[in-house]
Amino acid sequence: MNGLMWLGALLAALAGLLTGGEQAPPTGGVFPIESFTYSHRGSSTYDIYSYEVLEDEENAQMQAVYELNCGYETYTLTADTELMRELTEIVDNHGLRGWNGFHKTDPLLMDGYGFSLRIGYVDGTVIEASGSNAYPKGYSEAADAIDTLFLDYLKKNGIEPEGGY
Repeated sequence: MNGLMWLGALLAALAGLLTGGEQAPPTGGVFPIESFTYSHRGSSTYDIYSYEVLEDEENAQMQAVYELNCGYETYTLTADTELMRELTEIVDNHGLRGWNGFHKTDPLLMDGYGFSLRIGYVDGTVIEASGSNAYPKGYSEAADAIDTLFLDYLKKNGIEPEGGY
């Protein structure tokens, strides 16, 4: 994130802290999320995928990176303002910040599904969560929203994944 965008996001975060209010996303196309990674693991190749949003420092823009079907399908797209706004809304509306520190495994299940999540903010805050056959409250709804957002963004950009997503 370039210096002015980072400074704007930092000032917005400080304003929220000083007023005692909930931090709202900054306006003007600047969002507090600096990086986002969500991965899903399962027993078939179609159940192994990840979405990542990160800064392309060379081009001073955000990128959405997809690895679908166990990495057999990969895509990299420029992440537009709408994608970042909707991603911020999902994080806020589904309480993903509250998942920080969730790291659980159900040892009685030998096969099944798992996830990992990492969200980095411009102020240095990092949210990390993971589970294997164990999930935080609201996981299914949040995972569905994340999947819908990223797969609709592929389709919006004219890409139909092979895996029947």
